[in-house]
Amino acid sequence: MEDFAKPGFRERIFHPDDIQRLTEYRQSALARGGPFQLEQRALGKDGQYRWFLIHYNPFRDEQGRIVRWYATGTDINDRKTNEERTRNENIALREELDHSLMFEEIVGSSQSLRKVLKAQWTKWPQPIPRC
Repeated sequence: MEDFAKPGFRERIFHPDDIQRLTEYRQSALARGGPFQLEQRALGKDGQYRWFLIHYNPFRDEQGRIVRWYATGTDINDRKTNEERTRNENIALREELDHSLMFEEIVGSSQSLRKVLKAQWTKWPQPIPRC
């Protein structure tokens, strides 16, 4: 708890790329007074940043005034890593598809040209299939 009270806590713990975006969003959401969530990277004991999903919920008194906020954090680093890998794979697949479609545009429907290219292709070493 001492660490939280010291000045510059957020700058020491949270990823530099997240601080301004999250500070503005958090302040706005706190002012609205309703539950909210955000994703942020926090520094671990190992010196590496990990992604967390933070849920904020207000606790109100009998008059409906916010007495305090409760926050819970869930480690979502594996999910974020998988999302990034999937995004990169999709980009690679789109590039491959664009390349294939460009080949179709260049070659067109010429059966003669397709036969020549197919004959040349079968002479080239084929890539080893990946498992």
